[in-house]
Amino acid sequence: MSVGQTIRLMATSRMIGRGMTSMNMTTKDMTNKRIATQGKAKSPLRRSVNLANAAFLSVCSLLALPVLGQPGENEIAPLREAVSAFSEALAGGLGLNAPGGLFGTSVGSVQARYLFGQGVYLEVRSPLASRRQRPSLVALDSTLRQLQLDQNPFSRISAAASVAGPAAPEPDTQLLSQMTEQLQQLDYELIVGAALSEAQRTAERLRSLEGIDQAAYRALQQEFDDLRQRFADNLSLMSANETGVRPVQERLDSLRESIEQRAGELKQQLETAQADYESRWLAERDEFEVQLVAAACRSAGELAALRGDQSVVVVLMGLGDGSVRARPDRIHVIPLAALRRCERDEMTAEQVAAASVAYSY
Repeated sequence: MSVGQTIRLMATSRMIGRGMTSMNMTTKDMTNKRIATQGKAKSPLRRSVNLANAAFLSVCSLLALPVLGQPGENEIAPLREAVSAFSEALAGGLGLNAPGGLFGTSVGSVQARYLFGQGVYLEVRSPLASRRQRPSLVALDSTLRQLQLDQNPFSRISAAASVAGPAAPEPDTQLLSQMTEQLQQLDYELIVGAALSEAQRTAERLRSLEGIDQAAYRALQQEFDDLRQRFADNLSLMSANETGVRPVQERLDSLRESIEQRAGELKQQLETAQADYESRWLAERDEFEVQLVAAACRSAGELAALRGDQSVVVVLMGLGDGSVRARPDRIHVIPLAALRRCERDEMTAEQVAAASVAYSY
């Protein structure tokens, strides 16, 4: 083989090698593109399947939660018995089961419920709530009775005017004089009658607040009757005009000042009695709360069926802070674990009260 043929053969082999290389590269590129295209075609389907699986699992979990969280009757029955026994023991410890109410009923009550997974909820009604409202009820009753007994002082003037007949064309001096005297009497009756009525209501409220005893109350009633009689006698003298109008008016003025002064003294006495009654009532409430915690400690064994991380919530109906009318009830949140430790003599009742939360609502 000549040199020229050898050179041509080498060139041809090189060209063939380049062609094969380019063909191999083209085949790989096409394969890679096909794989990429297939991957892109499959990725939306895979995403849809993954989303469907996630949604299915979420729905299953949501449907399973309520079913798992609902207590069965076999769980509720022992809890109901435990809470009922605890409430009865608590009512006995607080003395609320004693007879003394209307028709021989008990003086108070304890209504209990179990809040699943939370603890015991109790509503306690005691005589303390009714004693707190007694002064207001007495004042209302006294006012209503006084309104029923009071007469309209203008009715006599209306009757006198109707008897006098139609007005004369000329002024009747005698009629004008009579009307003037009646208006003067009316003025005295309104002022003195209002002072006596206020003194009467104040005396009744003082008795309800234990500011005065029954003997002092009867003495006040006699005093009011005497003042009322003296006032009526002087009005009769003014109407008869037997001793002159001016002396009678002076006696009526003096009598009016005495009645108003006496009513003012009783009002001040009532304010002091109200403050003392509120202080005594708050002291009784504090003592009742101490008895509540002590009775709960003694009765904690009845709640053995409950978990230790739960609480006993006690609502003392009508025993909230009196200064805030929108907060009528007193609420205690007592940890059950503290009550159990108190039952085992590991804590005192005072320590349980300190570990609890108490507020008015």
